Amino acid sequence: MQHSVPGTELPPGGVWRADLRPLWLILLLALAPVVASTALYVWWQPQATHSVGTLLVQPLPAAQAQGWPQARWVLLSVGQGCDAACRQRRFAMQQIRTAQGEAAERMQLLLQANRSGLREDGFYLVDPQRNLVLFYADGTPPTAVIREIGKVLKTNNGLG
Repeated sequence: MQHSVPGTELPPGGVWRADLRPLWLILLLALAPVVASTALYVWWQPQATHSVGTLLVQPLPAAQAQGWPQARWVLLSVGQGCDAACRQRRFAMQQIRTAQGEAAERMQLLLQANRSGLREDGFYLVDPQRNLVLFYADGTPPTAVIREIGKVLKTNNGLG
């Protein structure tokens, strides 16, 4: 004679089907982010972004000279003398620096004679470690340059 505890008898199918619903729901909720992220990766490509400046990652030998700003970002313009284009470039550089708000203190403007073969038709962004980072040609929209340099300074908050 078998003794059974009331409420522990198996239903005719042998499994407590009604009690498995929460388990399936939890499994479905756990797998949903994995399935969604895989679907997005396979079928949706984000739009490519582009830089308004030319990316340069190279050391600047002229930055080793005496008097180079220490631990600062530099907007560098090179050339002999200062004609109308140079004055316009300097004004744009000053506006770009001012537009950075609190980060403007981390930047310095510099006009230098071209001893290192750099382009004279624009200006460079030089990081505090004395590397050329970006080149902006004359005629580049200042609002785009302001936005891009702002992102660079924000991303590299520990530098300068």
